[in-house]
Amino acid sequence: MPTLSLVVVALNEEAGLPLALASARPYVDEVVVGVDRRTRDGTREAAGEARVVDLDFVDFSQMRNDALAHATAEWILMLDADETLEGDPRPLLALPPAIWELPRHHWLDFAKTRPAPDEASFPDWQGRLFPRDPKVRFERPVHEVVKGIRRKRTRDLVLHHFKYPLRSPELREDRAALYERLVAVGRAAGYRYR
Repeated sequence: MPTLSLVVVALNEEAGLPLALASARPYVDEVVVGVDRRTRDGTREAAGEARVVDLDFVDFSQMRNDALAHATAEWILMLDADETLEGDPRPLLALPPAIWELPRHHWLDFAKTRPAPDEASFPDWQGRLFPRDPKVRFERPVHEVVKGIRRKRTRDLVLHHFKYPLRSPELREDRAALYERLVAVGRAAGYRYR
């Protein structure tokens, strides 16, 4: 069976990171956590046994691509630190190489009983399972997209996004301000975040 690396990038994600890692750990051969050097909380410690690499932030695609460079398995599963995975990705690894897009739900609570306001956009398809290949790279500085080979969709896996219960309003405002700064310097022209 092909090998699989879990790759997560994180900035101040000590609360959610253990949940993200635990959701995928049964299926992966290695775990790489790329920690933004600006992190001020216990994210590095929350990574546990994962290989932690410190990364400099330029934009979100660059962070993901830099973290991918540390993965060694044949396939990559990319999660956000405030997401969990439902389902076993390994059967898809036997299929021809593709960027597998997974549906993502947004939640206000961990019990998954209260959809977030942006849940109306479900399914929010995210390319998160793909072969480790130099052609496969993330693009766009914010709300990044992985590109490079053909894309396919599967409902056999689901992402659950918990940004609302995991991040305080202050942290969400900090993130929105960061998006706006990227727009202001021309790295993310055309995006709106509020």
